[in-house]
Order: sequence, then structure tokens, then C-alpha cells
Amino acid sequence: MQAATHEINSALEVVTQALKASGRWDGLNALIDLQRLILGINEQQQALVFENIELQQKLQETQQRLHELESEKQLSNSIVFDGQVYWRENRDEHGSRTKEGPFCQTCYDKDGKWMRLRPSGTPDIKWLCSLCRTPVYHATPPRLKQV
Repeated sequence: MQAATHEINSALEVVTQALKASGRWDGLNALIDLQRLILGINEQQQALVFENIELQQKLQETQQRLHELESEKQLSNSIVFDGQVYWRENRDEHGSRTKEGPFCQTCYDKDGKWMRLRPSGTPDIKWLCSLCRTPVYHATPPRLKQV
């Protein structure tokens, strides 16, 4: 594109010199107007190039966000809440279900963190969160409910 602009400018310079030599001032004024138009077109082209770059960056950001949202949706489809804790339900290629967890409801609901609960070691508290110290008081989860 710059090579074409250079060729146009060179051709205009040749025409300008010929018009000056012939003394045709009306033609020279028309040529000056033409040069101004070409400069305006070049400026518009540069603006469009910059706008194109910005749009490509926005498209890339949007595609990345879409990928993140699809991943979140996939994760949310595998999460179940039993009334006190979260479990991640996984399926293998044969359709068999396995549960992973439990995960702390408080940490996830408050900060979006998946903190695995650990056994507490006391008879009245089954699990305990190492991060927020939330206790879970049941021994086995009741029937799982989809969230």
C-alpha cells in the first residue's frame, strides 16, 4: 500500500512539473486539490488500519472470555450441592459417575475458591475447611441436588 502511495506521489510530481513548465495554472490548481484528496485518503486509511487492529484485539479478548465462560458452564454442570457441601460429579467414557470432594460451601460462595474439606478428627464434626475453618456436621451427604 505504501509503494502504491509512493508511485502516485511520484506521478503527481511529474505532472506538477509539466504543468508548471507549460504555464497552465488552472491545471496546477486542480492537481494541488487532487494531492490534498490523496493525503486525506491516506489519513483515513491509517485510521482504518488502527481501528482494524483495535477490533482484532477486542475480538481476541471476546473469544478468550467466551472460552472462559464455556469452561465455567462445563464446571457448573458438574457441580452438585448436598445442602452443606459441594461435590464435583465426574463421568467417565462409559457413563459411570464418580464424586470428587467435598468442597467448602463458604469458600466457594464467598470467594469462588474450591477448597477441599479435610476430615476433622472429632466425632461431632465430619469435615473442616483448612482455609475458613467452617465445620461440617454430617457424616455422609444426603441425596445430591443439582445446582
